[in-house]
Amino acid sequence: MTQKNPLLLPFSYVYGFFMRVRNFLFDRGFLKEHKFDNVKIINVGNLTVGGTGKTPHAEFLIRYLAPRYKVVLLSRGYRRKTKGFRVCCPTDTSCEIGDEPLQYVSKFDNIKVVVQENRVEGVNNIMKFFPDTQIIILDDAYQHRFIKPDLNILLSDYYNLFKNDYLLPAGSLREHSSSINRADIVIITKCENVISPITIRDISKELNLRGDQTLLFSSIDYQDIRHADISNIEIDFSSRKYTTAICFSGIANNYLFIEKAKQIFDDVEVIEFTDHHEYSVKEIQNIKKRFYDNYGNRKIVFTTEKDIMRLKSDKLKGLFSDIPLYYIPITVKFHGDGDAKLIAKIENL
Repeated sequence: MTQKNPLLLPFSYVYGFFMRVRNFLFDRGFLKEHKFDNVKIINVGNLTVGGTGKTPHAEFLIRYLAPRYKVVLLSRGYRRKTKGFRVCCPTDTSCEIGDEPLQYVSKFDNIKVVVQENRVEGVNNIMKFFPDTQIIILDDAYQHRFIKPDLNILLSDYYNLFKNDYLLPAGSLREHSSSINRADIVIITKCENVISPITIRDISKELNLRGDQTLLFSSIDYQDIRHADISNIEIDFSSRKYTTAICFSGIANNYLFIEKAKQIFDDVEVIEFTDHHEYSVKEIQNIKKRFYDNYGNRKIVFTTEKDIMRLKSDKLKGLFSDIPLYYIPITVKFHGDGDAKLIAKIENL
């Protein structure tokens, strides 16, 4: 969960002032928003720093769009060591393209995944090298206002609604909550599997969206756990409830991952890292030591799909080959007819 520090509010006011000035310049046309007429652009973003479920929602869009249209996903490649425009390949590492782009390109062979810091140049390069592109999905570009998307999707964590958060650095908001006005669709993510009509009504009232904005609710849908291909050791999961799991993750807001691990396994040890953490050899060795020091008879190391992407770097290659390493993929499911509403909005483009 997001930690708030009211003592830092004076710095948040300064940060907020500059964000208001920036948005004012865009709203009044002093800073240019580029509109691309030869391709449809869908943005998936948020107002907070990570942890709202952008990746599984982008994957939902890919699964629907890729069989029907020529799709390219454009990301800046957060924390990659390379620069400029790059077409991603499954053989790349997270250091070269970022963990999220690596996850996309590893899972989907029917789209192109590219990275570039300058999103406007990224779109221009996409149309230059892949001129038949029909749809570009922007990953985490809600604050990148130099591009005017055809569909702007804003995500907010059910347990940490942006309306209840502070601006950086006191909280996790990148910009004022009033920026919700730029969204075409607002999705409340990571909801309980069952949401009462009263809860939906209360959130709808709190957000107070315009009539042309759509509010949807989604939950995390956990898939079956999978063996990581960087490990050579597998175990029998026919009675996995009695397995001990050494759980580690470097994602924002990992509370649902830990909660799921405790549902699956009888005994859970938790090791936490910061979001997009770049693992060192020493840290992996410490994780393995925790594994060997545990007295459980049936034990594994357990992590997230996104963390697996960061463990495939050259410097870490082979470190997990001698222990059983597993991860759990996630997808999203929408409440009610939310998926149909989202698809209808896309088709209206």
